[in-house]
Amino acid sequence: KQSVEGHSAPWTTEELAVAEHVRVTLLEVILRMSDEQMQERARAAEQQELLIAELNHRVRNILGVIRGLIRQSQPTDGDIRSFVKVVDGRIHALARAHNQITDDHWGPAPMQALIDAEAAAFVDEAERIVTEGDPVMLNPQAYSTMALVVHELVTNSTKYGALSAKTGRVAISWTRDEAD
Repeated sequence: KQSVEGHSAPWTTEELAVAEHVRVTLLEVILRMSDEQMQERARAAEQQELLIAELNHRVRNILGVIRGLIRQSQPTDGDIRSFVKVVDGRIHALARAHNQITDDHWGPAPMQALIDAEAAAFVDEAERIVTEGDPVMLNPQAYSTMALVVHELVTNSTKYGALSAKTGRVAISWTRDEAD
């Protein structure tokens, strides 16, 4: 820092007024920018809290679903391998459904995609499971539930039904009622 005095003409009253006006304007701009940054930080913190709360809610729901799957899958014959296989299949069905929902940014997803994903997990030839019906979008909660239903139907058909035979086929159809 260096102070130099006496080498320039003194400022006039008008020039001092302009300089003061520039100084005040710069301070206002800096304060406004600082205030906007504080507001943005507050919005970001609020958004983060909301996302954490939503994540916690979803994790609790997923853990509840898994607990339910385990309880419903208890083997009657005590065979731990069949128990593990059943639970593993159901969890994979939920994982596939979750992937499809998150691909759509946790919004409604097409039921046809769910059926296709479950069919692909069990059947090599897609034409062995034939579907018919108007396009239906399922909300995320219904999608997860429907994933388990379709998984069980395809699993049972693979073990005991039409898909257990090499040439067997399954037809799935749906319609809308008056209430849509």
